[in-house]
Amino acid sequence: MPRENLRISQLLPALGFSIFAALFGLAGYMHPPQSGEMAVVFPPWENPNAAISKIVGSGTKFVSPAKLPNVFVVQIENEVTKRALYDGGALWLLAAKGLCGPQTAQID
Repeated sequence: MPRENLRISQLLPALGFSIFAALFGLAGYMHPPQSGEMAVVFPPWENPNAAISKIVGSGTKFVSPAKLPNVFVVQIENEVTKRALYDGGALWLLAAKGLCGPQTAQID
C-alpha cells in the first residue's frame, strides 16, 4: 500500500473551521447582558487604580476586581454608562463569568 503524506495544506480548512467555531462559541458565552452585572476589560498596560477611577467617574457602580488584573466587575444600568466606559478607555464589556467573574476570597 502506498503511504500518503498528509500535508498541512490539507488540514487548513478543518483548522480554520475549528478556530471559527471556538471563537463563535466563546463570543456567545461571553456576550454581556443588556444591563446588570458585567465585566469591563481595560488594556493590560492600564494602571488598575486609574481604571477604577474611570469606572467610578463614568457613573458606573464598581462591584469587585475580576480574576484578571485588567478586568473589573461593574453594575451597569443604561447605555449612557456603557458609552462613558468606552470613552474612558474600556476595550470590551463581557459577561461576568469564568476568568472575567468576580474575584473570590481564598480561605487558608
